[in-house]
Amino acid sequence: MRWLALRSWDWIQVEITTRCTAECAYCPRTVYRSVWRSRDMDPATFRRLVPAFRKAGLVFLQGWGEPLLHPDFFSLVRLAKGAGCREGTTANGMLLDEEAVRALLDGGLDVVAFSLAGADAYHDGVRRGTALAKVLEGMERLAAERLRRGLGRPAIHVAYMLLRSGVESCARLPELLRRVPVDAVVVSTLDFVPAADLRAESLRLEPEALAAARRLLEELGRRALPVYHYLGGGRRVRCAENPYRAVFVTVDGSVAPCVYLGLPVAEPVKVYDIPAGRFHAPVIFGNIGERTLTEVWRGRDYRSFRRALKRGTLPEPCRFCLKVEGPAGR
Repeated sequence: MRWLALRSWDWIQVEITTRCTAECAYCPRTVYRSVWRSRDMDPATFRRLVPAFRKAGLVFLQGWGEPLLHPDFFSLVRLAKGAGCREGTTANGMLLDEEAVRALLDGGLDVVAFSLAGADAYHDGVRRGTALAKVLEGMERLAAERLRRGLGRPAIHVAYMLLRSGVESCARLPELLRRVPVDAVVVSTLDFVPAADLRAESLRLEPEALAAARRLLEELGRRALPVYHYLGGGRRVRCAENPYRAVFVTVDGSVAPCVYLGLPVAEPVKVYDIPAGRFHAPVIFGNIGERTLTEVWRGRDYRSFRRALKRGTLPEPCRFCLKVEGPAGR
C-alpha cells in the first residue's frame, strides 16, 4: 500500500527508437517519411529516467519504432528492471530469433506484445515488411521457452490494429491463435489518420461500422479469446491514452502527454481526423536532459493542460483527436 501511495504514474512510455523494419500502410512513419527523424535513444538519456521508474506502475519501452532495433535494447531492459518496476514492450515479431527470446526472458520483462493487423494474408498486405507466419513463429518460440523455464512471465499479448477493411480478417483470430497461448488481445482502431485516403479505414469515423466491430469483439470474447478494447461509447470526456496519469518520453528525452503528441517529425504534418485535415505538431512540456521527469510533470503549463482535459475543456491539439471520448470536442 505504501508503494501505491508513492506512485506518480500508471505508466511511463519510453520511445527508445524511431527506426523500424516495417512500413505499415497506416503508420505515421510510413506516411511522413520525408520529415521523419530516425534515431535511437542515447542510453545516458534513458538512465536519467531510472529514478522516475520507481514511481511508475509500468514502464513500457515502445514508441514510433521497433524497440528491438536499439543496439542496447537488452541493457535498457535490465536498467529499468533494476528499478523494481513492471516492464513491457511491443515488437513486430520479425527480430525474435532464439537468441533474442532467451535475452528477453533473461531480462525479466513482464509483458511482450506482438503487433498484428490481420489473422490471414490481409496482415501482410497492410503491415508491409512483416510476415504473419514469422510473427507467429516468434510468439511460439517465446511461449515454448517460457514453458521450458517454468516461468509465468512475460505475458504474451497481441497488439491488434483493427482497420475497417480488416474486420473480416479479425473474425479469424480464434482460429489463428489456437496454436499460441496468448494472455490477451488488445484491440485498437486507427485513431490517428495521417493521410486523407486512410479516413476510410478509421472505424471511429463511422458509428455503424464501429458498433459492428464492437459486436464482433464481444463475440470473440465469448469464444474464450481474451479480448480487450477501447471502442468508446462513454458520456464522460476522457482520453484512452490516460494523459492524467501517464506520460510519454520521446527518443530525444522530450516529454509529451501521449505518443500522438510526440511525433518525431521535423515540421508540422497534416492529420485527417477532420475531412479537410489539420496541421499537427508535437506538444512538448520539457526535456529530461534539463529537468527531471517529476519536475517536468509538475510544471505549470503541463498541470494546466491536464486540468483542462479533466474539465472537458479540450486543449487545441486534443479537440479533434479520435482518442478522446465523450460529448466535448469535434
